Amino acid sequence: TSEPCLVYNAKFGRLMLIYRSQRHEGLVYRDAASVEGPWSGEKILTADDEHGACVSPSAVMSDANGSLYIVSSLLN
Repeated sequence: TSEPCLVYNAKFGRLMLIYRSQRHEGLVYRDAASVEGPWSGEKILTADDEHGACVSPSAVMSDANGSLYIVSSLLN
């Protein structure tokens, strides 16, 4: 696991929690309409075997289309 990042996506009206999952060996996100949940299951963003180990994600921007831009450190 790594430090999580919580961001609100205005287009979809959803909170997104982004973090490193050891179970899926990569970055994942879970989403919910409110902090109290219910939260979705883990949805894979990146896999270590494709991109290397991404850790400490930070959402830096969300555009009008709802796309989320994430900066993460890469461990090789």
